Formats: sequence, structure tokens, C-alpha cells
Amino acid sequence: MTKLRVLGLMDERLVPPQDARDVDLTTVEWKTEYDVARTLRSLGHEVQALGVRSDLGVIREAIDGYKPHVVFNLLEDFHDIPIYDQNLVSYLELLRVPYTGCNPRGLILARDKAISKTLLVYHRVPVPEFTVCQIGRNVQRPKRLKFPLIVKSLTKEGSAGIAQSSVVETDEKLAERVRFVHQRLRTDAIVERYIDGRELYVGILGNHRLQVLSSASVSLAANTSSSRRRRARARGPRPFVSARAAAWRASSSRARSLAAHPLCGPMPVGYLRRRRGS
Repeated sequence: MTKLRVLGLMDERLVPPQDARDVDLTTVEWKTEYDVARTLRSLGHEVQALGVRSDLGVIREAIDGYKPHVVFNLLEDFHDIPIYDQNLVSYLELLRVPYTGCNPRGLILARDKAISKTLLVYHRVPVPEFTVCQIGRNVQRPKRLKFPLIVKSLTKEGSAGIAQSSVVETDEKLAERVRFVHQRLRTDAIVERYIDGRELYVGILGNHRLQVLSSASVSLAANTSSSRRRRARARGPRPFVSARAAAWRASSSRARSLAAHPLCGPMPVGYLRRRRGS
């Protein structure tokens, strides 16, 4: 294997220490950054971790001085603004340095849930019916949208703003939750039909020739207290949302894997939600 110089871009608050022997790695925020750097070094590569917050200059200086063969991009925002991740990758494109992850076009399309769903519909991939509620507009539910519905931020990720109250069954609760997204998260809201089922994550590697990784499912009940599960069984079937850390497990089923359309470029690793019984 060719030894590579790898520049790891990460939040300056998440740069791991050189020596973590006396640290409980299960509790630290920088576990992902540490694991990536350690794994790359164990494979024989040279890794330089670079903390970034709001200065592009440090990236240019590191690339000019370190001359990496590839940039391993672990940044999820810039200036603490998540949607700027696409601009950061565009900067790497302008510097003509190879990097891991999605290209700017993929990040832009995947960031907006309405755009990504519209693209999937165009390619005849079923998605839940949805509508977008813009900030400053009255909430009007289309008649085609039947309850229960789930309300999310249109552009934020990582389950931001997702809670049990995100699932609504009346127009009053719908308007209340949309206001919450508008005021607390300061983004437009997407309202879609809630579908009970499993979440299957499918990773895809590559640019022109895509490699589909094995699917994995998320067990949302794994981190739910036993008392909460008992209460759920007692009240009977109803929509349930878990915004807590979920347990991963290998999926025995073969998920339908989606390769990004050539016009979109590589997209972030995502998931397919299967209906029960399918």
C-alpha cells in the first residue's frame, strides 16, 4: 500500500490529543476524529490533524506547507453554520486537492430535504408525501396529506429539533410544531407523512464506479427505558420517534441501494426507511 500524507480537517474543538491512553474514549466528543486518525496511521499513512473554525487561511497554509495527497474532511460546518459545508468543499475544489466525501453539488442537493425527495420522485423512487412550510407563511395542510405527520427542519440534520412532539395528529398541533421549527431552529419546515417502519442505512463509495456497502439497521428501542416501553405497550400502537443515540446492527435484509444520479454527483450516506411487512 502506498503511504499517503493525509490532512484531516476537523472542528478546532474536536482535535484529539496525541496521547489518549488515559482517556475514556466512550465519553469524549472527539471520538470520531480520534478513530479516523488512529485507523489511518495504523494503515501506514501519515496524518496531520487541522482544527478549523472560521478561517480558510489555515487550510491554504496547511495544504501549501504539508502538501497532502488527500484531505480527509470531517468538518460538518463553517462559522458554526452547517450549510456552509458545501462552500468549504468548493474551496477544496478550487485548490484542486483531492478530498473525501461529497462534492459541493451533492451536499447542496442532500441538504434540502424537499429537493432530494423531488429528485427521488423524478426517478420513480417512492417517498412520503410532503409539503414545505416557509417562515413567515401561514400553515396550510394540503388535503392529500393525511395524519399522522412528522415535522422537521428543512435543512438541518442530525435529528435537530426531532422529538416525540414532532409527530402530530391534528392541524392545531401541526401549526404549533411548525412554529417551533421556525422560531427555535430558524429554518423552513418540511411536513411529511409519518411512516412506521425500520431505518436502513446504505453506504456508497466511489465517484464513477460505485461500491455499495452492506446495509445496517437502527434499533431505536435499544436506548429506550424499559418503563417507557411498558407505557408504550399499554397505550397501544401509536407513532413513536426516538431522537436519542440509536444502536446499530447488521441488517439481514438486502436493501434497495440507490446510486446518485450522474447529474448530482456522490451524495452523503443516507438511509432508506422500509415499511413494516415489506
